[in-house]
Amino acid sequence: MYRGCMSRRAGFAVVIASMCVTLFVGCHANGCPAGGVRTTVLPLPSPAAANEAGKSAASDAAPTVPAGPVRLVTVVAGAGTLHITGGSTELSATGNVCAPDSETAAQVELLSYIKEDSAYVEAAFPFTLAGSHSTLNLRVRMPKQLPVSVINKSGNVDIERVASVSMADLGGNLAIRNIAGSVTITRSSTGNVLIQDISGTAAVQQDLGGKLTVKGVGGNVVLQRTDTVDIAISNVQGDVVIWNDGPGDIDVRNVRGDLFVQADHGGKLTYHGIQGTVHLPEPGGF
Repeated sequence: MYRGCMSRRAGFAVVIASMCVTLFVGCHANGCPAGGVRTTVLPLPSPAAANEAGKSAASDAAPTVPAGPVRLVTVVAGAGTLHITGGSTELSATGNVCAPDSETAAQVELLSYIKEDSAYVEAAFPFTLAGSHSTLNLRVRMPKQLPVSVINKSGNVDIERVASVSMADLGGNLAIRNIAGSVTITRSSTGNVLIQDISGTAAVQQDLGGKLTVKGVGGNVVLQRTDTVDIAISNVQGDVVIWNDGPGDIDVRNVRGDLFVQADHGGKLTYHGIQGTVHLPEPGGF
């Protein structure tokens, strides 16, 4: 009996097994029936190149670079893990496909393009039942001086070393670290959230998932609506504002500014090392 892919000669078993891990096609490696690797590289124009493009746009109907510099990177990810890191001079992405069959795997695409002043990386899946059961584990590298806006369907997300982050995450754990500016999470539906070492403001508009941890923030921490299990906030240079908290516990430590809690609907609230004023809701109300 052979393990992994079948071969007539046992001497080729290791080679064929390694091909399964790389290609995923026709082999059930790691529980993945079919797949492949997608890559895309998008050179980003420098401001000088963008200015030259703008000068020649009137005589060139289709310039090769946009008329203005790229000011934002937008990542539209589907199901699968997502890792974004800054430090590259270009925008590049690599994705590993996993699909129920080879026909579906062939239809999973990884796109990159520039529209107006934004550069996009987008995962595209076929609109079929098999497509809805496919994943694309994605790794993106981008310039660290640019902000990134992310829409993620499901799967764990890790973002680090970029200018700022705007995030809508519909599933999985979320970790955002070492950000030069601010972080805004418009929605986090499931999983734990970690925001760590942020120079600007950390804002969470809606968090419906697991534990929320925020530590090492240069600006304010603002939580608008949180129905999480627990909230842990520490080492904040600005204020901590919690507008509407759910049934979980809250622990706030080492804040140079104020602590303001508008509404707390259950759980234990503890705080220590608040250098500013503390405003807490009345029991059973605001």
